[in-house]
Amino acid sequence: MDDSDVHISSLRSVCFSPEGLYLATVADDRLLRIWALELKTPIAFAPMTNGLCCTFFPHGGVIATGTRDGHVQFWTAPRVLSSLKHLCRKALRSFLTTYQVLALPIPKKMKEFLTYRTF
Repeated sequence: MDDSDVHISSLRSVCFSPEGLYLATVADDRLLRIWALELKTPIAFAPMTNGLCCTFFPHGGVIATGTRDGHVQFWTAPRVLSSLKHLCRKALRSFLTTYQVLALPIPKKMKEFLTYRTF
């Protein structure tokens, strides 16, 4: 994420969506941000006060946030159909470690994609 002024306040929580395409962040600037990793930019914002943590529902579609005063809020999260490219990477990475992927006799660009160095 190359926007240096996006989180100028303290970042409190970060979580990945189950399909690995989104990232949710909570910061002291009173915002929940949902990032599209391929775009490297926030695609949605939600106001929150005293934000402390966030997590995606394991099956997607919902983000739960917690506050320092004990409240929980639920937010609608983006639901997408993963690209075939992403599904292939996810399937392969479910049984191969990064070191095993790097040892494969495949092109460098493919290794970078499979080890999440590029999108």
